[in-house]
Amino acid sequence: MTIRIKTPILSHKIKRGFSLVEVMIALGIFGFLATVMIQVAFRSRAIAEANVYDNTALTVSLGYAEQIKNMNYLEVYASHEDNGVSLATVSVNELILGNFDDLEDPITVGSENDKQVLMDIKNVGEENESRIYMPYRLTISTNALDSGANPIDGIQVTLDYEYDIPTGKMIRTKTGSVRFLKVQSK
Repeated sequence: MTIRIKTPILSHKIKRGFSLVEVMIALGIFGFLATVMIQVAFRSRAIAEANVYDNTALTVSLGYAEQIKNMNYLEVYASHEDNGVSLATVSVNELILGNFDDLEDPITVGSENDKQVLMDIKNVGEENESRIYMPYRLTISTNALDSGANPIDGIQVTLDYEYDIPTGKMIRTKTGSVRFLKVQSK
């Protein structure tokens, strides 16, 4: 008895790779996903840079608020009575740069105080060193609390600030406010 093994006759070739259509579909999907990931990365960077500007503007405003809190009450009250009086404050930029000879940076109550806040120094110490500044505007208003039904010897101080954030080819202006009470100590 002989055993015969029948081998099937292959009517089609063995497939050993991807067809052109499959490769094109895979490239299309990969290209779409890569585009989405690049857009997400650029948007994340823009949000992070905007947050740096937001935090810097708030920090500068809080710095001015702390300086006013540490002033004599009568000095702040005098600026409330006469809006043209400047409050003696210290420049944040000059402190950062270490220019201790030029620290005076008075701010005037009741009018817009334009400032340039240092954001970054690129290529420090090199010939092509550049500085990036943020335009910053600060308006201080005061409201005496020594009248009304429950008068107190105090002043409400409001620091309204406005700053510009570069976003590509456009500049976006944002605003914020810091408010506190300056009370005469007895």
